[in-house]
Amino acid sequence: EEGLFDELFSYGCPKFVTLVEDDHTQAFRAQLALFMHDVRARIAAASVASYLRLYSSISLDKLAVLSGEEVSVVRQSLMSLRSQSQIKTVPASAAHNASASATEGTFLSYDRIDFKIEGDIVRVIDGADAKTRGHGASSNYAPFFASALQSLDVLLKGETTA
Repeated sequence: EEGLFDELFSYGCPKFVTLVEDDHTQAFRAQLALFMHDVRARIAAASVASYLRLYSSISLDKLAVLSGEEVSVVRQSLMSLRSQSQIKTVPASAAHNASASATEGTFLSYDRIDFKIEGDIVRVIDGADAKTRGHGASSNYAPFFASALQSLDVLLKGETTA
């Protein structure tokens, strides 16, 4: 399976220009290594996510045994999964304010499942629980799209007056 990603990246990646004529293969291999590292992390995260859909809570040790990985790798996969399934939304009032802080806004999970790691236990928050807690994407679509539409409206009004 990884060979296919390697082949597709090799075919579709940008061609690297370097100062030394023979150095372009080294630049390509460095980029390929980074890409394949990301592919492996995403495959591992998808495997862990499939197990999370089966449990409401599970220990990291049991998750590691099920996925055939070490606990540290599973913890890293969980962090990767969390970062892949969240988006930061910025309030419309701060979106076009030059003095607004880059840290303003909240993170929304757009996956069916959200989770928390409490010590060595992973607590899974499914779609129904996420609605009541405000974690899941199903409860956060409306504010997210309203904010995006307000930002678009501000941009369009700015273009028509300019």
